[in-house]
Amino acid sequence: MIAAVLTLSAPARGVPSVTDRLGAGEIVVRIERAGDGVPKARMEAVIDVPPERVWAVIGRCETYKDRFPRIADSQELSRDGDTVRCRVVIDAPWPLSDLTAITRATHTVAAGTYRRAWVLESGDYEVNEGSWILVPFGADNKRTHAIYEVRAKPRNSVPAFVRDLAQEKALPDVIHALRKHLGG
Repeated sequence: MIAAVLTLSAPARGVPSVTDRLGAGEIVVRIERAGDGVPKARMEAVIDVPPERVWAVIGRCETYKDRFPRIADSQELSRDGDTVRCRVVIDAPWPLSDLTAITRATHTVAAGTYRRAWVLESGDYEVNEGSWILVPFGADNKRTHAIYEVRAKPRNSVPAFVRDLAQEKALPDVIHALRKHLGG
């Protein structure tokens, strides 16, 4: 079920590095299970527009329903400086009920790096926390290296292998939607 494994060692001769794969448009997804059993998904991709253009979407949760697959509803509840509270409803497949999360996110923009990190306040999850990190990719700063991480475990009784498979299949659709919306 793991789509790709990132390594810190040099790639074998003739095997493209992760950076090369990302630069060629590949979406790299890895699912891990932490000691507490909650899966952690990590997705990396390159989007062919500068980070500030990607941030214009990622930094506004109220637009998620119009931008991302499987989002039935999204609403910004409040914004106080760099802290943003959001309500997002995931359209779960039948026969499951939709999943709602109210999260508190911290937005940080510094030195060309854009970061949105959230934690669960309430909703249909035992755990829902993660982040988006957007940094320039390449010397010209005209492309974005997007890194998405999420640890989520809904309260419903979906078997772990089904939940992991659904995440692994659905995450690349988020990047496809961003690329389509942004033209990159």
